[in-house]
Amino acid sequence: MSAEEQFVEKVKAGDLSTVRELVERDNSLANARDASGTSVVLLAIYYGRQDVADLLVERGASIDIFEAAALGDVARLQGLLAAHPERVRSFSHDGWTPLHLAAFFGQPGAANALIATGPDLNALAKNSNSNTPLQAAVASRKVNLARILIAAGADVNVRTGYGWTALQIAAHNGDLETARLLIESSADAHARNDNGQAATAIAAAAGHKELASYLEGEEQKK
Repeated sequence: MSAEEQFVEKVKAGDLSTVRELVERDNSLANARDASGTSVVLLAIYYGRQDVADLLVERGASIDIFEAAALGDVARLQGLLAAHPERVRSFSHDGWTPLHLAAFFGQPGAANALIATGPDLNALAKNSNSNTPLQAAVASRKVNLARILIAAGADVNVRTGYGWTALQIAAHNGDLETARLLIESSADAHARNDNGQAATAIAAAAGHKELASYLEGEEQKK
């Protein structure tokens, strides 16, 4: 295993002390990437290690629009967008738009900066998730980001590439607060996924009784 590969593994493991030691020896490691091309900064965020990501940024890691969105670095993001506003609609090598990353990782400032530049609010990720930024926010239970995206005009009834709506994702998660927000924003409680399940059935199957009862009541209203 190469030194860079070892470093990537330490980042993924969240081994802050070893990451610090290694990057002090070789500062270029702050810009290392894994075999698929994902930067170590994004890997740290993906693995839930903000402290490791912050250290890498402090050590001079190069930050592009995707890292800035995931980190919530609004000042850097605004500078990047001012120089290249078209990148607001770009996709990372692993299939995300910057808005997907801001939404999933709960970065309201970054999301607002991106929205102001004119992203495709309903863009489907170019990966196996095939979801919209709103669905990414719902999947990670970031109701504040869901509110921002809905207020900006995101379509609550768009389906993922595998047929799920944002409401069905909230139902699976047992997320009553987000489900209420979606229903209040005209989400279709009757919509069915590719397996023929509506949100009520999804919530019930996952054991979310209170949410299933709420959704059943919404189905009966319409």
